[in-house]
Amino acid sequence: MTTRRMKRAMQKHANMLLSRIKPDPKTYEEALASPDCQQWIASMKTEVKSMFDKGVLGPLVTLPPDRKAVDSRWVYRLKDDGRFHGRLVAKGYTQIEGLDYDETYTSVIRYKTLRILLVEAAAYSLLLLHTNIHIAFFNGDLYHEIYIRQPRGFEIPGQEDKVYRLLKAIYGLKQSGNAWYHKLSTTIKATNFKQCDIDPCVYLDINTGVIVAIYIDDILLLGKDRENILKTFDQLAVHFEMKLLSDVETFLGLQIQKMEQGIAINQSNYINRILQKFNMNDARPELTPLPPST
Repeated sequence: MTTRRMKRAMQKHANMLLSRIKPDPKTYEEALASPDCQQWIASMKTEVKSMFDKGVLGPLVTLPPDRKAVDSRWVYRLKDDGRFHGRLVAKGYTQIEGLDYDETYTSVIRYKTLRILLVEAAAYSLLLLHTNIHIAFFNGDLYHEIYIRQPRGFEIPGQEDKVYRLLKAIYGLKQSGNAWYHKLSTTIKATNFKQCDIDPCVYLDINTGVIVAIYIDDILLLGKDRENILKTFDQLAVHFEMKLLSDVETFLGLQIQKMEQGIAINQSNYINRILQKFNMNDARPELTPLPPST
């Protein structure tokens, strides 16, 4: 039985652990005031450069009188591998439906479908390769005239009132996910793949037997022959900046391990990260964390 004193002690311990976590900056001002400000500034410069290099931002123009510019903000995240990542995200809630966007729905592979594919891979000894597309949303085409204000910290002196015309989708826009999905889907189908009727995020090449499963910018490639899988990767890499990670080890938070008897899946990495985050690596394990009546 858990007493009030025990509950207060547990809450105090949890608050103490939370206070040890170094949070990522929430605002531009916090990033500049951070001890790691130089790393955050460098990450923002890299993001802006990528947007120009990939043709996301058009020329600086005066906002047309009948249009409203979309605001943006910086989102900061320290990656698990130690990389500092600053991403410019549009404030999609300032967009006007019908004027700035229409469709917003984004298809992603269902977990049930993923489990079925893993069963097929185990039953027929299929190879599984994992690939990722770098800054995927920058590839999405926009069909509306959208203007965005200059990123915070990168305003052009004397031209602060001018705006950029967005030529490609960016994170945060209402239609970004939808635009990227249609771009990727169209590209895959143009390489002799047929789209699954049941799950639109699964594609099959009938001639080679290669299966492509997509979840936003994560792609799972399945097939009997590694050469055919790599050929599919090369076909997609012509259109997108892609990285072939390896034979799949993790996908959508699941650890996937191929064994002689089949395929095993678990989420032990996720559990270990949570324990490490709260300094509980050496905690005494229990079959049931709390009393059933709690």
